[in-house]
Amino acid sequence: MRQRGGLTASIFVAYKKLLMAITYNPGDPTVSFPPSPTLLFEVTQECDGKKVNIVEKTDTIANRPLLGWGAPNLLIADITGAGGAADLRITTPAGGTYDVDMLLTTPSLPQSDITHTPIALDGTAIGLTATDVWPDGIYTFTFYYKEDTAAGGEYIIPTSVYILLHSQIRCCIYKMFAKLELSDCTCCSDTTSDALLAYTIYKAALYAAGCGETAKATTLLALANKKCTYTKETCSTC
Repeated sequence: MRQRGGLTASIFVAYKKLLMAITYNPGDPTVSFPPSPTLLFEVTQECDGKKVNIVEKTDTIANRPLLGWGAPNLLIADITGAGGAADLRITTPAGGTYDVDMLLTTPSLPQSDITHTPIALDGTAIGLTATDVWPDGIYTFTFYYKEDTAAGGEYIIPTSVYILLHSQIRCCIYKMFAKLELSDCTCCSDTTSDALLAYTIYKAALYAAGCGETAKATTLLALANKKCTYTKETCSTC
């Protein structure tokens, strides 16, 4: 068992156990730490909530010295060759997991161009229809790259991105404001107070998620949904 990147033996063992637990070939996986780039991904939701866009921003070693794709780090070709893998595991707010082969998407991962073309995933990626809105909540997008056979067939340490999807509650709160009457726009209006409170809680959930406080973000999201009175309606625009 060899160490890479200055990791101690105990950390190496811990990561190896983690990777063996999630690998797609649990029988006898080859798991170690090849000299890999520092992977960067961005996950965003489209305005109508029906698609999630994924962009890899790892870039090339020329643009991100020591951190990007290219020698002495792995080459993108080391992932896309025979036996290589670029897999995405999506964990939903309910705890369900869905796997996507990112070598087969359009565009595919790893992304070789530095224009960062987004990969759009619709609801079919999590067992819904292509026209369904992704349910609100905290999602985890974990990316697993594996070298092809010629490069050694080893796994790179996985990279995870957490995101709070919120198109449904945002739409709901926007409708609360849109349906306010002029007579409601007073400091003593319960309707106005309810809309402002729901919006404040919603924004607090976004800030909590942005600060990595996922449990708090989930709690605040549930509270915002309780305060919003138009949850069942849909938004035609954002």
